[in-house]
Amino acid sequence: MARQVTSKSYQSNCTKIELNVGWQDKVNDKLSYNVNANFTYNKNKMDKISAAGASYYDKGFSDTPVITRTSVGHSVGEFFGYKAIGVFQNQAQVNSTPALPGTIPGDLIFSDVNGDKQIDASDRTYLGNPNPPFIYGMNFGLKYSDFDFNLFCQGVAGNKIFNANRMLRYQTENYDLDFYKHRWHGEGTSNTHPSAVMSNPTTPNSYYVESGSYFRVKTVQLGYTIPSLLVKRIGVEKVRFYLNAENPLTLFGYNGFTPEISSSDPLMSGVDRGVYPLSSVYSFGVNLVF
Repeated sequence: MARQVTSKSYQSNCTKIELNVGWQDKVNDKLSYNVNANFTYNKNKMDKISAAGASYYDKGFSDTPVITRTSVGHSVGEFFGYKAIGVFQNQAQVNSTPALPGTIPGDLIFSDVNGDKQIDASDRTYLGNPNPPFIYGMNFGLKYSDFDFNLFCQGVAGNKIFNANRMLRYQTENYDLDFYKHRWHGEGTSNTHPSAVMSNPTTPNSYYVESGSYFRVKTVQLGYTIPSLLVKRIGVEKVRFYLNAENPLTLFGYNGFTPEISSSDPLMSGVDRGVYPLSSVYSFGVNLVF
């Protein structure tokens, strides 16, 4: 289905398709199970910007004013900046390649998008969409005799995250392990990760844009119900013991604490500037029915 979302500043067109399937079966008197799965396809595109004379909205921080750009024909809050295509290995390469002023060996090489043999603001381009096009979930339940088991998983795919932590922590705070292992520290050491002392760390570019896809085991629970004939002798209708785990496993490739990045500002969705991860919680409990 498609719907329009309108604010005082812009109007976007959203296409959303949701599928939900389920199956349950009783194999015999002791064994039964159920499976439910859902899948959502989500896409949004800007139709109109209402501000007079405006063709786009830029959003960022005070020290980095442009991280996202929202414009007609694109999704809300797409990341915007330079496209990194390598790392300068030596001064001779810096001298012979279009670059930003002050560039030194170990800095990122940016693509000359408009082909004018220089790197400036006109070479910035769209770098990725923070809005996941694919959202999915699955619930599986199993019961055998007096034992029961439940598993709930969910995830997203196809979206991007802007790792502002990497951009803003350069030369002031600790680096993450992936950067430490793969950073440029001399000619030939890396053509993907820049130096720890690069000259333009707060320039938004594709190096800071990473995959936001993840798969999470949200809940796992194993239970055992004492046979009713045994508990009724002590005046109890039902006694069930259970072990429960919340968020025990999350699979993702993002170099941050968590791939789930939220913001109250839809124009900055997916920008990570210090998001605290979900906690894993393990518990044991008893259900009593009198």
